[in-house]
Amino acid sequence: MSRVAVSRVMIPTMAFNGPQRSPSPASCITCVKRSVPDCALRASSMYSTALEFAREERFEAARLAFEEVIAACPCWQKPWVSYAQMEKRAAAQCAEQRWNKCREVLQRALVLNPDSVQVIQAWGLMELQRGNLVPAVRLLERCVSFDPVRCEPVLRWKPVAEARKTVSSRKEQRRE
Repeated sequence: MSRVAVSRVMIPTMAFNGPQRSPSPASCITCVKRSVPDCALRASSMYSTALEFAREERFEAARLAFEEVIAACPCWQKPWVSYAQMEKRAAAQCAEQRWNKCREVLQRALVLNPDSVQVIQAWGLMELQRGNLVPAVRLLERCVSFDPVRCEPVLRWKPVAEARKTVSSRKEQRRE
């Protein structure tokens, strides 16, 4: 493992040559069944570095670090969600670009982890914040279908409950 200097801070790298398509989760299939994948233990210091860069608003360095974490452990959900949240608040972009970058990260995460309740929930809440009620409700209800015990409370949150009510009433109006 070599190191790359990013703005005077060294971050571990595994011959990182810029953002690349993440490997298939099959490479860490045994860890998918665990709440914290084995590869996450190996990637945790890189994840801490990515979070530190994001907190310092060093977004380019944070992107590189998040890409490194994702390459090392594509089945670990937490970095995907943190990466998307960072993109949502990255100040260098206009508002629409920030949301699009956030959405792109979540889409990549779902391609590799189609049943990830954390990613589905994050995407649903992001769509809710954007005012895209129909996709927000669909994503949040899908999340609940995968893990009712942990995700059902989200449907009772006031903004989510109001969105569900609005979407439901729109469906009823179309039927009439």
